[in-house]
Amino acid sequence: MGLIKYCLCIILCLGQLSYGDTCDVAPIKKGDAAPCDGFYFNKDAEHQAEQYRDDALFYKSYSDKLNEKVKIEADENDVLQKRVNLYLQESNTLAAEVSRRDNNETIYRFGYFLLGIVVTGLAVRNIRP
Repeated sequence: MGLIKYCLCIILCLGQLSYGDTCDVAPIKKGDAAPCDGFYFNKDAEHQAEQYRDDALFYKSYSDKLNEKVKIEADENDVLQKRVNLYLQESNTLAAEVSRRDNNETIYRFGYFLLGIVVTGLAVRNIRP
């Protein structure tokens, strides 16, 4: 167990030496000291690049959440618009039913009035002096 602790301490201490101290970013070409193409960062440049990446990820997630919120609001607006359309349709249907009933009531009143005239006329005609 003690050997593992010492090995980890050595690895962690040597890991700090892998950062460059001379320039912010240095290109590495194949055939140089490194076995592949890439960039060599010192601590400050790497920290700044990591901060840019974190900021970009934050703004992307924020943008995704805003887009999701806009989509939800659009869906809610669609549902509300459908409800309003259904209420208007139901209102028009009920207004047409009330109008039909009013027309029928007017016809019934007129018919009862005529029936009253006829009955009154027959009653007067059948009365003999």
